[in-house]
Amino acid sequence: MSSDLKQRLIGLLYLLPFILAVLAGAPFMNIAIGILQALLCYEFARLLTNNTRYIALYSIYFLMTVLGFSFDLPFVVLGVMAMGCFAMAYMARGLFAALFGSLLLVCLISLSLLLLFETAPLILLSIALIVGAGDVGAYIAGRRFGGRKLAPSISPNKTISGAIGGLIASMIMGVAVAPHIAPINPNPLIAAMIIGALGQVGDLYESYFKRKLDVKDSSNLIPGHGGFLDRFDGYLLVIPVFLFTLL
Repeated sequence: MSSDLKQRLIGLLYLLPFILAVLAGAPFMNIAIGILQALLCYEFARLLTNNTRYIALYSIYFLMTVLGFSFDLPFVVLGVMAMGCFAMAYMARGLFAALFGSLLLVCLISLSLLLLFETAPLILLSIALIVGAGDVGAYIAGRRFGGRKLAPSISPNKTISGAIGGLIASMIMGVAVAPHIAPINPNPLIAAMIIGALGQVGDLYESYFKRKLDVKDSSNLIPGHGGFLDRFDGYLLVIPVFLFTLL
């Protein structure tokens, strides 16, 4: 086993408490997701500015906006708060940061709304298994077969063979968790392929965002993985799309 793979596996242990909390269900799941949302808001704010005061201000405001949807605040208030998030990101780092922040905000809000469903623990675990399998499959296939780069200007280490291997791994895992991903598509192979593909697109988008800001990792909170946003990027599109299929 390579040292890089060992480091990745050790980094995954930092996510184990969140997985166990999801399996335990409410209220542990809700608390763990709230902590994760707070960490993601903090890391995004940290990418916007180096000013400690502004990091705290942005983090709190973004998190308040996300949690506001959980507490069913009036839609007008929530809309104004969301526009405030867009304006903050735009003033800090420009339009691209504002667009990425908007996607992250939609994802975190979708995650909060997803918790309202009775089957939320099984849904979240199934999504995590498919996205995680795709990530591992892409890493192993990319290292084993190499070949042409997928998007060298965005993420130099990603290969086409890795992307294909990731999709295959996601589809295999999708068969195992088929009942819980049916809302995406009744066919588990197609559903898992969609989830896996969206996961890879989200990963590339976050990589592109970091490259635009000239940063390598969103933080150093997870050894071997950078930050929680670096591990969560695969869910940026998956969670909103999955929620949409349930509504």
